[in-house]
Amino acid sequence: MSDLRCDEWPVGVPKDTRTCPEGSSQWGLRTLTKQYSVRRNTSELKKYERRRVTVTGTVSPSNDGYMDRFDVQSIGPSEMAEARIRDLIEELRRNPWAGPENIANPTLWIFHFTSPMVQILLAGPAAQDILLKYLDDPQIRDQIIILLGGVGNEKAVDPIIHAMANREEARDSAYAKKVNLAANLALTNITVGDVIWHHGGGITVDKCPDDPKSCWSAWWIKNRGTFDVTNTVSRNYSNYPGYGIYQDPRRFRSWFR
Repeated sequence: MSDLRCDEWPVGVPKDTRTCPEGSSQWGLRTLTKQYSVRRNTSELKKYERRRVTVTGTVSPSNDGYMDRFDVQSIGPSEMAEARIRDLIEELRRNPWAGPENIANPTLWIFHFTSPMVQILLAGPAAQDILLKYLDDPQIRDQIIILLGGVGNEKAVDPIIHAMANREEARDSAYAKKVNLAANLALTNITVGDVIWHHGGGITVDKCPDDPKSCWSAWWIKNRGTFDVTNTVSRNYSNYPGYGIYQDPRRFRSWFR
């Protein structure tokens, strides 16, 4: 995974050596328990960006103790089977989710993801179309939305907005408020849209406290014709840095936080 690729720095733009020091790699490989800095031909890595893969190669310990280097020898797809994803979605019903918790300002979110939620995030893009079929399920709608925020692309934006609660529903229902919080986090992560909070997280100032569904609808009407998640230069968003297909290789977060 990588939104910022040092070896594809725009021609004519001075390279930021703090973000992309010489010889560095902004490509990352994430396993269930560890993250690696990856070396391989960029065109080859690009084929598998944000996908679940099987790889072989050699690992070299890092000099700073932060992230080991992985030199890839072979790489190929390893998609999770649809039946397995559906089984994991059913497990969501038996594993209640406490919801996201903001513990600091500037924003620092703890997601409290359950084990089946983590496994679905590990499925990557293969989970998106299946998750979208469960958005109308009121029992797990909040979980489906937050998971789409970790694995979804532009295809998920409109359905998430449609699944949000309107002003009246959110006023009268604690669960509807939870659904909208999940949607605000998910949509900000996918779109990097400056709709509810600053796209990088920052100080929590809700720009649309009364009716976030309408605010996201207006943003999407304006941007849907040109938005492409693969053209996002830098996510730089503090709310999902260690989860799903948008993980930042420069930031290591435990899956089970």
